[in-house]
Amino acid sequence: MKLRILAAAALLATLGGTARAESFVRPILSYDSPTNAGFGSAMGYGVAFGTWFGAGKDHEVSFEWHYTDWNYSQPYSGYSVAGGEKNMPLLVNYRYQSGNAQSPVRFYIGPSLGFTRTHLQVTANFPTLAPGPAIVVDDTDWSFTWSGATGIIVKISDRADLDIGYRYLHFQGRNFAVGSSNVQVDDHKANMVYLGVNFRF
Repeated sequence: MKLRILAAAALLATLGGTARAESFVRPILSYDSPTNAGFGSAMGYGVAFGTWFGAGKDHEVSFEWHYTDWNYSQPYSGYSVAGGEKNMPLLVNYRYQSGNAQSPVRFYIGPSLGFTRTHLQVTANFPTLAPGPAIVVDDTDWSFTWSGATGIIVKISDRADLDIGYRYLHFQGRNFAVGSSNVQVDDHKANMVYLGVNFRF
């Protein structure tokens, strides 16, 4: 009987340790470099909030909002296209983190899924091919987005950690209105390096 009680107590302690969770908020600053031709790199910013859970707080689930404003400029023979793209990914992140909450340095890796709101503003001028008013695109669309991230967490106090990482971000192709027509834009890809601070509570 005593053995059963001890076994039950050990099981409850294990389950209780696994269920422990800790919430956090993470402001993020990033350097975003698109791989699509004509787009320039830009600084981005965002915030994530979520929870760490598991016996060693080795799992993270979070919701992230991010924002980047990329410039676009591409000359062609006889005309030029210039403008910008404002991207706002809304992502659900999962991470697996090595070590435990007390480790001075932890490694993590994980995927993200969500949607991105893109506002495209582009002006095309045709001075030699078709002199006249420029063609202007000013439209917004949402697209499915996935990404993968990896990085390290450096403990700086009992309630704060430095988060340094890399993310590959992929936006699905989008549709934008050009006059009375719709134009399909190719998938968009970007490499991001970022710095964040986890404030745990």
